Amino acid sequence: MNTEEMLVRINEGLRKRSLFETSRPYLGMSTIGRCPRVLYFNFVNGISPAMDMHRMAHVGYLFERDAKERFALDGIYRPAHVTEIVAPFDERFRGHPDGETVDGDLAEIKSLGDEAYVRLVQTGRLRTESYFQIQTYLLYGPWTNAVVFAINRDTFQHYVLCVPRDMHAGQRMEHKAKAVLAAIDARRPPACECRKCT
Repeated sequence: MNTEEMLVRINEGLRKRSLFETSRPYLGMSTIGRCPRVLYFNFVNGISPAMDMHRMAHVGYLFERDAKERFALDGIYRPAHVTEIVAPFDERFRGHPDGETVDGDLAEIKSLGDEAYVRLVQTGRLRTESYFQIQTYLLYGPWTNAVVFAINRDTFQHYVLCVPRDMHAGQRMEHKAKAVLAAIDARRPPACECRKCT
């Protein structure tokens, strides 16, 4: 087998095992911060990811698995009692939290490139999509606070951020999820909010 054939097999294997979901029968709480039109088409048509997306998903899960193991050994993390959150208004709106701190707060693990990591440390603010994901978990889950464990993929530095519940943000995401699911049921794509959709 030549090196080109080996690389093809590596990429095929990575595509199969990256855990990147190309389609799912629910609207994910982890992506609810995205444009409603994107959410609609991802739900209806699924996603055809480029190889980069499979690689990033695989890397993210590698960091997450490693962090969970290390943080449990460090006495700061435990698996969540709630492994799936289902919105009370529609079982098609679901989320899967990373776990809990030993103090009983929601734990979310984010592996970031150097630029995003430095921005988080300097500003103390999460990316909008991550913030809305966490606020949606806090709206429906049993927690009042979240602890975000950020890991720099390039330097392996760690940063820990406490995020309190913001009911207004969570309720905004609930309203958005209801609107997207109604659009899915009506087969009418919602308006674009990101100005990048076609």
